[in-house]
Amino acid sequence: MTIFQASQPPLTQTDIETGLSELGLKKGQVVEVHSSLSSFGQVEGGPVAVVNALMNVIGEEGSIVMSAYPVSKPLPLTGEEKSRGVLAKVQTYTEDYRGPTGMGVISDEFSRRPDT
Repeated sequence: MTIFQASQPPLTQTDIETGLSELGLKKGQVVEVHSSLSSFGQVEGGPVAVVNALMNVIGEEGSIVMSAYPVSKPLPLTGEEKSRGVLAKVQTYTEDYRGPTGMGVISDEFSRRPDT
């Protein structure tokens, strides 16, 4: 595991595109993405750069599948819910909700794009 150090320059969109290509991703593929911006370290352009990189590498010929439905981060459970075996609960939002979700900032950025 590589640990990001503050002295390292931020990753750029080009760096991310190069890395995705080195992993074997290419135009026309169908990819499922689970993401964490913090796992990249510092990214110049933040989640916008990550989504742009994915879209550039996969292209319009391919498809990106990413959990981007609008739900909250996990909510606290009551004692009764725990006793009934409930392990997690979230609040669902309407499809037009544009605020932060529990899916992460990369998924939030992806969900705001046209045709997603």
